[in-house]
Amino acid sequence: MSFRLEPVPSFRGLLLVRTRSRKRTSPAHALLSPRCTWTCSVGLNRIAARSSSGPRAWTSRGSCRGYSAAAGPPTAAPDEDVKLACRSNGEISLNIFKPPVGEHPTPPVILYLPTVAPADQVFGARDDEIVAALSAASNATIVRVNYRLGGDLQYPIPVHDVLAGYDYVKNRFAIDTCVARAARPKKTHLRMGVCGQLVGGSLAAMLALTESRLGEDGIAAAAVNSPVVDWVFPEHVSSEHNTTTAETQASGHTIQKASPRRRKRKAGRPSWDMFGHAAGLTTKQLELARSAYFRKPENYFDPFATPIHYLRSAGVNVPADRTVEPDELAALDGAPKPRKSLRKFPPSNSSLVLPHVRLSVGDANPLLDQNEEFVKLLRRSVVRTAQSRATTQAMLDRFDDIAAATEAERLQMAVETAEEKVEYHILRGVGLWATARDGEWLEEVWNVGRWFRKILG
Repeated sequence: MSFRLEPVPSFRGLLLVRTRSRKRTSPAHALLSPRCTWTCSVGLNRIAARSSSGPRAWTSRGSCRGYSAAAGPPTAAPDEDVKLACRSNGEISLNIFKPPVGEHPTPPVILYLPTVAPADQVFGARDDEIVAALSAASNATIVRVNYRLGGDLQYPIPVHDVLAGYDYVKNRFAIDTCVARAARPKKTHLRMGVCGQLVGGSLAAMLALTESRLGEDGIAAAAVNSPVVDWVFPEHVSSEHNTTTAETQASGHTIQKASPRRRKRKAGRPSWDMFGHAAGLTTKQLELARSAYFRKPENYFDPFATPIHYLRSAGVNVPADRTVEPDELAALDGAPKPRKSLRKFPPSNSSLVLPHVRLSVGDANPLLDQNEEFVKLLRRSVVRTAQSRATTQAMLDRFDDIAAATEAERLQMAVETAEEKVEYHILRGVGLWATARDGEWLEEVWNVGRWFRKILG
């Protein structure tokens, strides 16, 4: 693998990344309204600006690297190609890219899931350039899992492909890690990262929620950009968009709609409607993709396809099959409509834990609302887990005559933990990587690579 990175004294233009800021009256309100500041990147330095009364921004800081405008984005050939038999049928290919600089005996491993399957380039992202930039920024081993999707290959085939690729990488690199660290008596675990956008981001989110377990090899960090975390798209613009659940209201911490200082839109108007014709990603493209990727509507209600359903219910009935008799459809019309209800995740009797998550999305992206909701639910899950542990520790402290923190203090600490563990970044425009001939997405992928370095070591 050979390509040349050319640092330049100043990056082309300014990159304005927005993270959120709004007034809050309680720590719970702070958690459930993802917040950010404007981050301005000029040249090789990053400066995070915020008002004196505004909240802290959980954004990566430090040096960044640009690419020469003349040379353009780098690309790289894989160091190794692997053919892997899948659980369902057929086989997939894995492309393995070794770290550019061999500075670590056991470099981190990051799974990259392409924007869409290689045979179905619906959204036009240049994944080769994303992989090259991610490899240079993270100095990690990148494994691109070329899952199958499109044509006769529909869900759940890509889920099976990604899980097969994940199992292969876990088994192979766990052995390498044991060999490299044989002299150490301490037990170590393979901590992997996963990265993707759109369909690849959806599969990456699924993998992060199902393959991160306490004390085991697995996913420790997930960076996703504009993931499709909810294939149940809004069929009608209604008041259902701003509905709060009875369960949340009863807990005293109502999930409120975050209103960052982003592109102005009418109050209550969803991003699906407001930015449905955005250049680079339209609701028509997403609807056509859903029709092509799923054989039946019930298939995209599966949490493996729609990761947000691990955290809440769908809130709508599964569309009826065309084969259902008219009398049965009439009976269903009179049934009460379901409401969105929160789900306890990870389950209390499970070894699942939430990994570190970095989610980014454009401020003019039709998926903005569902991505924002996903962040809220992830942070809520972190807070619930942290409060549970704090309550247990407080009970032990009473036996040791140690002063326990007040409920408000414990909640505040839990909120800070959630904001640190689940980062949320608002980009300019649609915000997709490698879909335009400009350098802004390169800067963002570079930040993602540095974030992986920080989390995975």
